[in-house]
Amino acid sequence: MKRGLSPSSPEDHKKIRSSQETSDESAHHDERMATTSNKNPENPSSSNNAPKSIADTASTGNPSFPVKSLTSTQEMNQSPGYAYEPPNVDKANHPDVLELITGEKFFVRGVFGNGGFCTVFRARDQNNIQYAAKLIAERIPEYPTYYELLAHEKILHNPHQNLISFVVNGMLAGPPPGFTGEIIVTEGARQDTNKTYYPSFCMENIRHIGSQIAKAMAHLESLKIFHLDLKAGNVFVKPDIQYTLDGDDIQPTINMDDTGIKVIDLGNSASHWEPWEEKKWRSVQPPALRSPEVMMGLPYNEKSDVWSMGCLLAEMFVGQFIFYPTSGTTEKETNQSQFELTASRLKHAVPIRMIQESQRGGHCELDYRFLNQRPPNNRDQLMNIMREEADIPLYHLLQFMLIIDPNERPSFEDVVHHDFFEGI
Repeated sequence: MKRGLSPSSPEDHKKIRSSQETSDESAHHDERMATTSNKNPENPSSSNNAPKSIADTASTGNPSFPVKSLTSTQEMNQSPGYAYEPPNVDKANHPDVLELITGEKFFVRGVFGNGGFCTVFRARDQNNIQYAAKLIAERIPEYPTYYELLAHEKILHNPHQNLISFVVNGMLAGPPPGFTGEIIVTEGARQDTNKTYYPSFCMENIRHIGSQIAKAMAHLESLKIFHLDLKAGNVFVKPDIQYTLDGDDIQPTINMDDTGIKVIDLGNSASHWEPWEEKKWRSVQPPALRSPEVMMGLPYNEKSDVWSMGCLLAEMFVGQFIFYPTSGTTEKETNQSQFELTASRLKHAVPIRMIQESQRGGHCELDYRFLNQRPPNNRDQLMNIMREEADIPLYHLLQFMLIIDPNERPSFEDVVHHDFFEGI
């Protein structure tokens, strides 16, 4: 199968097709690429309805790397790995074999998860190597596979050890009912689940995992790619890692012997804005990790993913989200309560400039009057999530990353070189 050349324009991308050639440029990854025609929409960010990614169907309130509840405080376990499947999966209509029009076959062994527009199957090739095979069911017109494939194409020619490896894209010879026939195959990764018990992570694991996430995201930043879906469910460990649970059953701490990770799922990714391009708002990022600018109806930018990473590291430390709705039944009410908690936990004020832009944009229903009405309250401040003095370096990192004004927020390159990751 032909490896794609990085398309510099939608028209260039359309020229990438399947064939039987091999590129020496990335042969050390043993990756094959055969892209199909994907129309580039003229307004990629015009929709307010972001598609639901695979991991959105898993946990919405748990940190990454699921760990089964244990009865003993120190017990060696083997992670669920590829054996994991979401509960209540209906396999009646699942295919046994996924055969591309080129003749390449992948044998279905299970399901990693279901998203709003796709299903990801656990599959093996004819050499018994395991992969994740994403079958496309449907896409909102503003979110074609063009952008996901464009991101994979850039990474293919500029690989990074902490980013998921692309394998092949093509069309199925006989697609299952309900699917378009388009398939995107990447290296296998373990999906998370909301049916398991989630302790917090030890500080050393957070340092090593966080450093790898930062480096992976800095690499995407250098390729001018927004991830826009960074969360626990999109950070995966090796399938056979060993770990121990230390402490009591109320708040155990996970300690992994191998902290190697990969950042995956580029289904909601986008290219950085071009100078001539009009920046438009669309709903992106997981709700609990959504940056203030997106919550306020402002366009996402180069610093939006930095906010999500800060939320994720805090989630790994605490064992739950640090920004979440505290009240409300409607989407408007829950968004309001979450934004109020976010503002309460951070010492810095919401910039007047952002409020004015938000009110002019027409995409925000937040009521900002609470900013003038709230009494002084230190109960919810970010510092209160720290457990002991040894945790202060993490607090300094979170304080560095979780800044409401994206203009003042650091880049991923800045995060990589923060003192918290010194020596890694």
